[in-house]
Amino acid sequence: MPELLPIPFRKTIPIDLSEQLSKFIESNHLSAFCNIPFKDIDKAHQTRKRLFKLDISFDDLQNLILYYAMVQKLAYIFEGSNSDIEFTWIETLSFKAKSMVSTSFKFEEQNILYNIGCMYSLLGVENFCKSDSKSIVQSCKLFQQAATCFQGVLSSLGEQEDRNTLESILTLMKAQAQEMFWLKAVRDGKLGNKTVARLAKQTSDYYLAASESSKKSNIMTSQWEALLAGKHYYFEAVSLYRLSLTLEGTLEGMKLLCLKDCFKLIMNIAAEQANGDHDIHVFKEFIDEQIKITQREYDFFGAKQATFEVQKPEPFSLVKFVDMDHSAEGDQFLQNAIPFKMIAKAQSFNIMEKEYIAVQLVEVVQRLLDQLIVHLPQGFTNSVNLDPPIALRDYESVEKNLLEYLPNRRQELENVLKSLLQTANVSGNLQKQTECSTLLEYLQQGANVDTTNIQNFGHINKNLITNHLNISFSSDPIILQVENNIESRKMKLAELQKIEPGFFNYFISLNGNAKNENLEDEYAKFLRLTYKSYTAMIQSWTRTNELLISKLKQLSFENAFQLSVENYTVLNQYKTQQANFLKIKEQVNNGLKFYDSLESRIQSS
Repeated sequence: MPELLPIPFRKTIPIDLSEQLSKFIESNHLSAFCNIPFKDIDKAHQTRKRLFKLDISFDDLQNLILYYAMVQKLAYIFEGSNSDIEFTWIETLSFKAKSMVSTSFKFEEQNILYNIGCMYSLLGVENFCKSDSKSIVQSCKLFQQAATCFQGVLSSLGEQEDRNTLESILTLMKAQAQEMFWLKAVRDGKLGNKTVARLAKQTSDYYLAASESSKKSNIMTSQWEALLAGKHYYFEAVSLYRLSLTLEGTLEGMKLLCLKDCFKLIMNIAAEQANGDHDIHVFKEFIDEQIKITQREYDFFGAKQATFEVQKPEPFSLVKFVDMDHSAEGDQFLQNAIPFKMIAKAQSFNIMEKEYIAVQLVEVVQRLLDQLIVHLPQGFTNSVNLDPPIALRDYESVEKNLLEYLPNRRQELENVLKSLLQTANVSGNLQKQTECSTLLEYLQQGANVDTTNIQNFGHINKNLITNHLNISFSSDPIILQVENNIESRKMKLAELQKIEPGFFNYFISLNGNAKNENLEDEYAKFLRLTYKSYTAMIQSWTRTNELLISKLKQLSFENAFQLSVENYTVLNQYKTQQANFLKIKEQVNNGLKFYDSLESRIQSS
């Protein structure tokens, strides 16, 4: 029987997984959310270090399986993120080593699974002893487990990747597992020759398929093709020999023809392979002798020579995919960690919640408020129409920031950027030149916004917006009733505008118990329970609005105070300039954040 063929390990380049992954987690502020213990990250690093020099042993198999479980968890947790950790693996199937590099944990997972398959194949070969039934059974299982691993690698490959190599290796493992079934049947002697012939035929077919795939491989050498083809011919010959044993007493020289076809197949095995394998040499001489004996028998009895081809046995496969061994220790790795994509998804729900608050609560309450105000008679007003005066210190703070702080801050940043740009021009650093020029453009945009705000700020009457208006208002009872409702709605509106989205914190509090597939349900449940009281309030206010608007339409204004044209003008100026001030204040605050952000970017570049 020709030698069994193991698959050599792929090699990897050492990396400091602990340091690089820890930096990535900290730089993305994930440590507070992902529940990732750094001791687990270090454990993964130490486990990977043990894989640089693998021995063919069940202990190192367990190390591989443990690290595979860890990488699977890391790939799941960081799916959709770019860690920038470079994993390098070196293909060893060909004479010339080929490096493969990727920053994907899926790539690392794929290569570890490949090496687990290699370990199973190497253990299957090393533990094989054809005279020991237990050894044959164990090797058979190991080859099937190797096939499971290589099938997993193959299924993870893209259409543009070298699938032929994996298909050849996968089919080789099936062939060697089938070979063990065949050998066990031969040793036990319990199955008939026809069944044994079918087992050998399936073994031959597997080796043929492996050989054909190896021809299309980008890395498997012609030596692999010759070895696989040789095993194909050998087991095809074995199958025919077993078939010949079922042809005793048949007419037309079928047995002789079968043996001659068997001999031709043995002769197809490459000379260097056949001469170096004692089993092949013995089998060849045995078949040659059987041909001579059968020929003499046919000559003696005058049997006719067969003139048609022998019908080959139907292949009979006993191979199945056997699960690889499990790592209980791997189950504990990052047990409560939350996947990056779930954090991103929860954060997106936080944004949706913010939009829900703005659209379904704030806008609706504002609309209910506006409905009451708009139904007040034209030219008629009271305190419900007015916001309180702007605090003097608030006005002075905006004034100082706008006229002094922002210009000074912008000039400082401009000086720094121009200095960096000059240095980049001298050194010829094109990337730095582009970056500095872009930041200077951003700075100019900020300057344009500041200039516009300064111009608009000059048109604001400080005394008008920082003092109470001395204007008389109506005391009509219906108006007062509307006023009370509007004031309460203003207070509720201010409360709603201060609400911060809470779903993300709720998600984190679940401690990883939420599943990605039911996160939408968790979000819907959270909204329903959190904002239940506000929803009921809006429904009640909608009914109240209908009643108050009906009363306003029936209201007589004979005794109501009407604002003079002068007071009406002052009132409109008060409202308009207050609104302008608040808009400028918001833009000034945004400007402060803008320059802070720009400074951080300059420092990090």
